Amino acid sequence: MTISSAEKTLEQDPIYSVQGHLIYEISPALWTAFDATYYTGGRTTIDGEKGERLENVRLGLTTSLSLSRHQSIKLFGSAGVYHRTENNFWAVGLAWHTAGVEGCSKTEEEDIPCVRPRSSDGS
Repeated sequence: MTISSAEKTLEQDPIYSVQGHLIYEISPALWTAFDATYYTGGRTTIDGEKGERLENVRLGLTTSLSLSRHQSIKLFGSAGVYHRTENNFWAVGLAWHTAGVEGCSKTEEEDIPCVRPRSSDGS
């Protein structure tokens, strides 16, 4: 990618990543995973002057609990364990997942009510 202006030219190499997950099913409704991600590339060049190549490794844990057939809650966190530049950080989050809600593509055999999210105008 190259961005040019009247004063400077900025280029950035592509960023590549590889992820791996080891998942353990505690019960049919609960699983946990060990996560690892490796990133490299992304070197920037400003007017021909090359910056550092990015490279880091992150490790994390994820746990997910199914609340119903169409909903689950996921707790996740990760930390940088190796980095070449000063871009190390912790990340934690909580997510609520829903499936089959948008189009409500349930079959007639399913006895689950179809609940569609409301739009911002209340309809």
